[in-house]
Amino acid sequence: MISVTILLVAVGVFYLLKILYKEYRFREHLKNIPGPKPLPIIGNSHLFKSLYDYLTILSKIKEEYGGLFILYLGMRPRLYMCEAKYVEFLLTLNPAITSKPYEYSIAEEWLGNGLLTSSGEKWRAQRRLLNPTFHLDVLKKYIPAMEKHSNILVEKLQRHVDGDAFDIYSYITLYALDVICDAAMGIEVKAQENPNSTYVRYVKEMNEIVVQRTVSPLKMYHTTYKFTSTYKIQNKIVPRLHEFTKSIIEIRRKAFLKDNHNKDGNEKGKLSFLDLLLQQYIAGEIPEEEIRSEVDTFAFAQRVVEELEIVYAGDGPLTYNDMNDMKYLEMVIKEVMRIYPPVPLFGRSLNEDIEFEGNILPKGLSVSINTFCLHNDPKVFPQPERFDPSRFSTENCSNRSPYAYVPFSGGTRNCIGQRFAMIELKLTLCEVLKRFELIPVSGHKPQLYVDAILRSRNDLPIMIKARNS
Repeated sequence: MISVTILLVAVGVFYLLKILYKEYRFREHLKNIPGPKPLPIIGNSHLFKSLYDYLTILSKIKEEYGGLFILYLGMRPRLYMCEAKYVEFLLTLNPAITSKPYEYSIAEEWLGNGLLTSSGEKWRAQRRLLNPTFHLDVLKKYIPAMEKHSNILVEKLQRHVDGDAFDIYSYITLYALDVICDAAMGIEVKAQENPNSTYVRYVKEMNEIVVQRTVSPLKMYHTTYKFTSTYKIQNKIVPRLHEFTKSIIEIRRKAFLKDNHNKDGNEKGKLSFLDLLLQQYIAGEIPEEEIRSEVDTFAFAQRVVEELEIVYAGDGPLTYNDMNDMKYLEMVIKEVMRIYPPVPLFGRSLNEDIEFEGNILPKGLSVSINTFCLHNDPKVFPQPERFDPSRFSTENCSNRSPYAYVPFSGGTRNCIGQRFAMIELKLTLCEVLKRFELIPVSGHKPQLYVDAILRSRNDLPIMIKARNS
């Protein structure tokens, strides 16, 4: 009995020393990089009173310490990059040197090991698998579905014509969910018509849980998270989301086999992303579980388009070629995403020691790119608070680093759905703005915070009136 006790104590001491050595090694390598002094165990977590403070505090730290600084969230150090030269260094590294950081594993119980959360050879294989489903010729076929759901959006907005101010956010959220479910799974969840559905509510709740865990020392680690009330809520939600996804996959699989879309070698009509994956599943190229992971990820990833402020008036036939010719509209959209980046933070983890700016960045270090601070750098974008679409003219873009503006990430791991998002944005703006004039509420300033995507704590109120009325 005594020998067993001694063995357990020895093992415990060994692992404690291992943790302390790793922390010491990290701190030694990172000691020359500036940042606020961390407290024992909790690190710098005390600086963030709530999720609502996160972006504000990061902006203040950037002002004090510059575009490169270290924060400790719990005992884990995280390097923040807020300038183009640092972002370029990270995103142009050999993909084998970087992977998704620990924080992304928080979403794995929901999204599985799909494109959003995977790394290394697994990610490369999935990217190759999914690239054909985002080919431009495929994306063009989703325009009628987008138009159909945008018409429902227009009907919902019609009731507010000449009325009081209202929050546009919920309308755009439900519309975006309708579009991505139609494109990704080939089904209509009718989120705009049934905003209180269980699926819509559970997706929203899981987004909130994932974000909470990335900043809470207690909820961040899997071992301690299991003792929280949030873990019990997640255990209720995730199985039901998976059941929904699996049921859709089975329905589409049976329909796909019955219709035999590809029996003559020609594609008939529009196939959903799920149908295109099922083609590869039936051919024995991918397992069924991998399909579920990717379908769940589609629903998550599409939320990057929900916070865009609608600002430009345009009309005309809703064809891809016409939308592609709307260069000023694209400049407006890009300027909106500069001021309000859809994903204000994203990260990488280092798989080996790397020399950087006279320092050694140690293996296992998490690095966060703060697109919110990056896009508002006055050295790159003078008067960054001023809305100026001309910043994205061909001439102005050629005069700055492409890594000064990365709303959809960059390098080899850029967002696979960015062309889909741009098509959806242009079409939505065309449909809405050819019918309505959008009027901002005087004096309203969004109180921004991070909730998987950028959101406003005090809503996004607007007023509308019929165009030319």
